[in-house]
Amino acid sequence: MPTEKEISKIIELWDLGKSYGEIANQVNGKRSTVQGWIESLIKRGRIVPRTNGIHTQTKNANNARIEYCLEKRIALIDRGMKKLDDMLDSIDKPSGMRDWYVALGVAIDKRRLEQPNGTVKSGLAEIREKLKAEREDLNNVGDVSG
Repeated sequence: MPTEKEISKIIELWDLGKSYGEIANQVNGKRSTVQGWIESLIKRGRIVPRTNGIHTQTKNANNARIEYCLEKRIALIDRGMKKLDDMLDSIDKPSGMRDWYVALGVAIDKRRLEQPNGTVKSGLAEIREKLKAEREDLNNVGDVSG
């Protein structure tokens, strides 16, 4: 672990937005060692982690690429699921059915990963909504006064 003087210098440079390499040069240490010290100081609460890291532009570009392709990926998965639906009637062997179920399961999982909070509702969610509506209807019947 660095000395208290080195820690003060590291904190100062970190707060100025310096990179691990720049901080390592200032405290005459290896970049990887300084990175380890900083991670340790973050865990101890002596340094505030950066929300917009050193590679912010790269991360932003990557996130933009992911978002840009999201609609295309979802459309492709949906096309695959449609194809699986079309294939179901032509399957006549147990091994074909097993392969079909595996492919369907993978497609469903991929779809959920691409749009975890999307508009696609599970059957369970629909059942819960119907039960809630039924309960409200029953409660309203009891409220009628004559």
